[in-house]
Amino acid sequence: MNKKYDVMFLGSGHANWHGALKLAKNGKKVALIEGDKIFGTCTNYGCNAKFLLDRPADIINQVDSDNALKGKVQIDWKVLMNHKHKMLDSNPDHQEVRKSFPKLGVDIINGWGTIKDAHHIEVENDTYETDYIVIGTGLRASKLNIDGKEYLKESRDFLSIPDMPKHITIIGTGVIAYEFADLANAAGAKVEVIGHSDKPLRNFDSEFVNKLTSRMKNRGIEFHFNQNIESVSKSDNGFILKTKEKLNINTEYVLDATGRVANYEKLGLDKLGIEASPKGIKVNNHLRTSVYNIFVSGDAIDKKQPKLTPTATYESNYIAKDILSNHNPSIKYPPIVEALFSLPRLAQVGVKPNDVKDNNDYTIKSFKYGLLVFEPLNDNTSEAKIVLNSENQIVGATILGSQSVQIANALSIIISNKMTPEEVNDSAIMAFPDEIYGLVQLLTGEIPG
Repeated sequence: MNKKYDVMFLGSGHANWHGALKLAKNGKKVALIEGDKIFGTCTNYGCNAKFLLDRPADIINQVDSDNALKGKVQIDWKVLMNHKHKMLDSNPDHQEVRKSFPKLGVDIINGWGTIKDAHHIEVENDTYETDYIVIGTGLRASKLNIDGKEYLKESRDFLSIPDMPKHITIIGTGVIAYEFADLANAAGAKVEVIGHSDKPLRNFDSEFVNKLTSRMKNRGIEFHFNQNIESVSKSDNGFILKTKEKLNINTEYVLDATGRVANYEKLGLDKLGIEASPKGIKVNNHLRTSVYNIFVSGDAIDKKQPKLTPTATYESNYIAKDILSNHNPSIKYPPIVEALFSLPRLAQVGVKPNDVKDNNDYTIKSFKYGLLVFEPLNDNTSEAKIVLNSENQIVGATILGSQSVQIANALSIIISNKMTPEEVNDSAIMAFPDEIYGLVQLLTGEIPG
């Protein structure tokens, strides 16, 4: 194996492997350094596992929302978990992709890497020389520092539970907490969610979050807000969770979903003078650290942009272009779709309604798109808020309900191209019936709303 590379990547997730392939195709000698499973957290322990487990829950939610469908649909958790393991742990396609990387010019070095200086990385007592280093080491779950913290489980644990507990308690009111609460509830568990404030999902539209929370309560999920966890202790039947506000919960399983922190402590950054914290590693507008030839990609960056897999992929490709070109402009992020895979889905892109509700330069139009005259949903709960600027261009959207993620994805392209509803209507003849088609028709006034 080469001991000298043009570019070496610490981590093999989406934050790195996309850029590695692009560089290899352009003749660069590159290597991915990975101490865990190849392709990183999202593929092995996060997004992919969640999507595989979530699909039956989404189907159940759709069935329950349709008055014309009768009967009880249930999740066989063992069958579902076996399917997840088959797809992620022993899928031959994954093995073939892994084998293809060296053929494409990307070496895989197994082990944990430490940066010795600007041009050398040590992996398992072997030292490698490189022109550029890209750090894409992602995040890990943080853990509450409380008595009994050893009993707390994290998202990786939850996504591999062999048997769904009868009673799950989730600490936190962010994205992971809401998504896993809905999944466990759909699988038949009693679910309680505990938050330290009364403002869950702070980054999303508060009105839609309140409506989503109410629907979850109607499905039997219990919420306890303004609670501060004091301890978790073992009991005969599971665990006892106590808060400083004197709330006691007897439960079988406690999931800590209070947040995630950057993986940076063992990289050797302090010796290089590179600034880092649990929020991430500091970079400039070219994603370079204070050491010019060392980049950071993905969730390991200290940034204001959402820490999402597609964002990491975008950054990985940007870094590859920057290395290949001496004149690559500063990174400019396109509209980023944020999606909550709750039941129903909640998605947003571009300008947020809450941020401009008092600004006369913007107009917010609200629709219950599930009740359009040609809409097959007959759903009075699916809602959208579309933000238009003074030039009537669509600049933002927040959607709660059926197909909200797909709608937000379509709108992201419209927003990126600064299009008005009329320009969208004139630029494509869309399939009918469809939610995005209906929204465009509403915005142009071609159908009443």
